[in-house]
Amino acid sequence: DDFPPTLLAIQRGWLANHRADSPAQRRLADNAVTQLRRIQEDCRAEGRALAVFFIPNELQLNAVLRDRVLPRTDAALYDFDMPQSMLREQLGAGGLATLDPLPALRAATNILYMNDAHWNPEAHRLAAEFLLHELPRVVPGFPAPAGATSPTEHKP
Repeated sequence: DDFPPTLLAIQRGWLANHRADSPAQRRLADNAVTQLRRIQEDCRAEGRALAVFFIPNELQLNAVLRDRVLPRTDAALYDFDMPQSMLREQLGAGGLATLDPLPALRAATNILYMNDAHWNPEAHRLAAEFLLHELPRVVPGFPAPAGATSPTEHKP
């Protein structure tokens, strides 16, 4: 919880990504959604599957940091399941599979390098387990690995 001022300033800039779902948030995501749907159509035309893997940011995973940058009076304006929850809905409506490791990563501890938004080896392991478990569900023909455990069943 010893965050340098520069990191706090950068993270305050990222807060806007976590504003509660609204028409304004959806307009900001329109281009990304349009481009992902275009890629999806290209993949379909080539007989390929596509899935979008959401990578949570540090504000979604580090409650201590979140408390340091989010003014308590503004807490109701934010949803730290955003933007994944909105994108999951928008992309899913077009049949595009999404993979969101946020719940599995939130359930773990010590998954970020100190004062760094990057995942440490434990987070990478959890994400890999998540993908091994979830890819067979969303990608036709993707083989389920023998003995793979669900990351939600993993006890860190």
